[in-house]
Amino acid sequence: MRKGDYYDEKLLNAPLRAAEVLEKHLGEWSDEVEAYWLLRRHEDEVGVPVTYDIVEAAIAILRSRGVVARRVEAEAPL
Repeated sequence: MRKGDYYDEKLLNAPLRAAEVLEKHLGEWSDEVEAYWLLRRHEDEVGVPVTYDIVEAAIAILRSRGVVARRVEAEAPL
């Protein structure tokens, strides 16, 4: 960031909070669109209006933690 740039702590932390919400509701979404609408319903927990960029970042956080991969394995037919 450049000196004098405005930043909002809530906005900077939104992807992490969104990832926590998505992890809590893991069985309720299966793609980015469903994740977006789920997060829109839980905007009060995210703390800012949800954008698609926040959704993409939140899903990337979950993928980096291996959460999404574990969900896919759990849903795979035997």
